[in-house]
Amino acid sequence: MSGTFHLLKIPFWAAVVVFAAASVGILVNAVRSEGLDLVYHPPQMIGTGDSAIPVIQIDEAKKLFDQGAVFIDARAGNQYEQGHICCAVSVPLQDADRLIPDLQQCGLEALSASKSTPCPTDHVIPDIQQRGLRERTLVTYCDGEACSQSESLAKRLKAAGFRDVRVFQGGWPFWLASRYPVKGSDPLVPCEPAASPGAMICE
Repeated sequence: MSGTFHLLKIPFWAAVVVFAAASVGILVNAVRSEGLDLVYHPPQMIGTGDSAIPVIQIDEAKKLFDQGAVFIDARAGNQYEQGHICCAVSVPLQDADRLIPDLQQCGLEALSASKSTPCPTDHVIPDIQQRGLRERTLVTYCDGEACSQSESLAKRLKAAGFRDVRVFQGGWPFWLASRYPVKGSDPLVPCEPAASPGAMICE
């Protein structure tokens, strides 16, 4: 009986030792200047060098919105129609290979053309406007932190020559929860709040 009792105590003391060791390890890590960061932080940059793409959070996204950045929705077209960031344009990831060349040639006018045909020649804009779009800040987003469509679209835009491309990691759910300006047909999408001073006005 005594032997059985001692065997039962072994798991308890093993757990105590593991807990104590973990506590000491966390304490030592906290006081060391070169300690490991135990809190998860979203990546701040995708890639390196000239192809690097900044990852931004909700506060920076709103700031860029107010400054006139072009927001690009990477979700499917039906999701965009239900609700999207005010003034955002729809470039579903599955259509990116077809739409990005049109965007290069025709600028934002291409995205108002038929999605089933190449952008019409009468929509071609002057070269100075094309360069202007390339130099504007483009912010891709999709359906939350776990969604990778915005990252994939941003990489394609960067490869296509658009210079200032960023990924809004929180995407549509974070924007909607913050009650920032939105558009959409879904009755669950709230009426858009008054735009901040300097924000774009979109019909």
